[in-house]
Parts: sequence; structure tokens; C-alpha cells
Amino acid sequence: MNAAQHKWLIRSSGIVLRTDANTDAARFARLFVETWRMIPLADRRLMRRGHRYPGDLWMGVGLFHDHQRWQRGPSGEAAAQFSVLSDHLELTVRNAWFARLPDEHARCIIAHELGHCVLSATSPYHLGDAFAEEDVAEQLRAWGFDDEARMDFEAGCGLRTGEAA
Repeated sequence: MNAAQHKWLIRSSGIVLRTDANTDAARFARLFVETWRMIPLADRRLMRRGHRYPGDLWMGVGLFHDHQRWQRGPSGEAAAQFSVLSDHLELTVRNAWFARLPDEHARCIIAHELGHCVLSATSPYHLGDAFAEEDVAEQLRAWGFDDEARMDFEAGCGLRTGEAA
């Protein structure tokens, strides 16, 4: 991915924004930046040290209708995903599902994927670990995010993680 083709979201951290048309890119960008700033600086630095790439681009974040690299998650379909690629990191979120979440819960989704980022920075086996989701839940609690409230909200709305509208 060429950073010049995308909008810098947090240039000092090497993060670019990529979204599909007809998504609420402005809301996603605002919530990503808010979430990023809620994560302790030490953990943000740990993510950068643990995942090094040449050049300015470090992570692409995006809101999409669909994405070729999404994998099926524990819920049966990925709503959001963190990926380690050969030349950058990628955090992607499914638009139809994200659009239905209140800001508080949407921040939890972003933080959840950044939790995978920080944990995979310290353990190359994290993303394939059977306990990866439990480890991320513990990381979110340490950062002050209430992911259980998000899951309760989704269950109360009949919205499974990853379910499209």
C-alpha cells in the first residue's frame, strides 16, 4: 500500500485512513483518533517497536463494506480484523455493523483490534493463540474499555458481532 494514495490520519504514528465510498469515514476517523489517544503512550510505543516497517506507513485503518482479507471469526463472520502484512499493519471494520453501534461501543471495537496489535507486538504467536480473544479482553479492561457492555448491547439488539444490516 502506498501511503501517498491515502489520507494521513495520524501522520506522526504512520497511520493512514482508507474507506469505501458511502461509509461514515468522518465518524470512523474521529473515533479511531479518540481511541488511539485513550491507549497509554507506553502501549502505543510498544506497538510501533514490535511491528517495524520501512518508510512512513505503519498502519492502514479503514471502514469497508467488504474486504478481501476478512477471515471468519469466533462469531462466524469477522466484523473487524487486525492483520499483519508484509509491508504494513491493517485494521479494518465492516461498515454495516459499525454504523449501528453507539460511539462508546464503536471505540471498544477499535480498541479490541488495537489490543491484538499490542499483544502481537510482544508475542508472534498471539494471533494464532486459542486464548487470543481472552487476552484482548484482559487488555481492554486494563485500558479502561467496557467490552462486555458492547457485547451486551449487541445481544440486546439481536446484533451478532459481524452481522451485516
